[in-house]
Amino acid sequence: MPRGAGPFPAVILITGSGLQDRNETLLGHQLFLVLADYLTRRGIAVLRADDRGIGGTSKGAPNDTSVNYVGDALAGVDFLKTRKRLIRNRSAWSATAKAG
Repeated sequence: MPRGAGPFPAVILITGSGLQDRNETLLGHQLFLVLADYLTRRGIAVLRADDRGIGGTSKGAPNDTSVNYVGDALAGVDFLKTRKRLIRNRSAWSATAKAG
């Protein structure tokens, strides 16, 4: 979360193929950590999550499909909608992005 009272626009960072942690660590580089830091310092809230079965998350089922993972991303959207310090409508976000 950025510093300040907000409200802030928000993004969700979603990992690519393979099991990844919330930082999308690969060969010692933490791409999502760097992106989240960059965006947060510029007033954009960032949600990152470990993939199923990574870190403290429960393991998914062997037959999980893209539909399951879309559900995970939508759960992140639903979570962000509950945060009082975030912008909730697209037109307000667009105005903030243009002003920044």
